[in-house]
Order: sequence, then C-alpha cells, then structure tokens
Amino acid sequence: MIFTTFTVIFLPLSFFTGLFGVNVTDWQDGVNMPDLKTVALISLPISALLVILALVAAYNWRAQAVVRTAFRVVKNALISVATGLKKLEPKRTRTKKERRKEETKRRRKAEQERKEKEKSYDFWAAVKKGRTTTYSIPHLNRHHEI
Repeated sequence: MIFTTFTVIFLPLSFFTGLFGVNVTDWQDGVNMPDLKTVALISLPISALLVILALVAAYNWRAQAVVRTAFRVVKNALISVATGLKKLEPKRTRTKKERRKEETKRRRKAEQERKEKEKSYDFWAAVKKGRTTTYSIPHLNRHHEI
C-alpha cells in the first residue's frame, strides 16, 4: 500500500516530466507535430483514468478479487494451451552423444556453483573468527608519557 501511495503521488509528476519532453508545435516549430491542446486532450483523461484505476485496485478488495480471478483464469488457459501444443509435438529421442553432452553440462554447472559457493563471503563466519583473535595497539601508536 505504501508503494502504491508513492506511485499515485509521483505518477502525475512523471506525467508532467514526460509532457514537457513531448515535441509539440507550441514549443518548437515542426511540420508533423501536434499542438499542446491535442496532446493534453488525449493524455490527461487517460492519466486520470489510470490514477483512479490504480487507487481502486489498491484499496478495493472486490476489485482485487476480480483481478486475482481473471489472472487465475488466464494462467490456467495458457497452461492448457501450452500442454495441448506440447502433445502435438512429435516426440524426439535423444542420441547417446546428446545425453552425454547434457550430463557433462549439468556436472560442469554443479561444479561451478559449488566453487562459487566456496568463494562466497560468509559475514558471520568472519565475525566469529574475529572474536577469537585478539587485537593489540601497535607500539608506534601507543601514547607515551614524557
């Protein structure tokens, strides 16, 4: 909700930034450029509609439920289509050489991940190690009494 609130605040600001970046005949001389009034007649109602829709979607639980349901329906439809297309594909058997190549690739990737994991810095291990070591002030930096 906080992110949505900030978005609603900054959306008009970014709109005006974009508006002043548009080439219009009011600000430049151009042959095929629209005037500022035309741009405003198109973009202002669309922006207002988007802000209202964003607020409704953010704060209305019924709208959220509709979007969630629509998302599930579309997702399930796409999965069904993908499954149907997969069934239509002719099955292809891999050769021994291809299987060996894939296995080698998997092993190399696993080895590389293992090496990366070994190289990664463990902050808490360093803190624990630092507690066991003692620190002493170097002789040059000690305060000497005169």
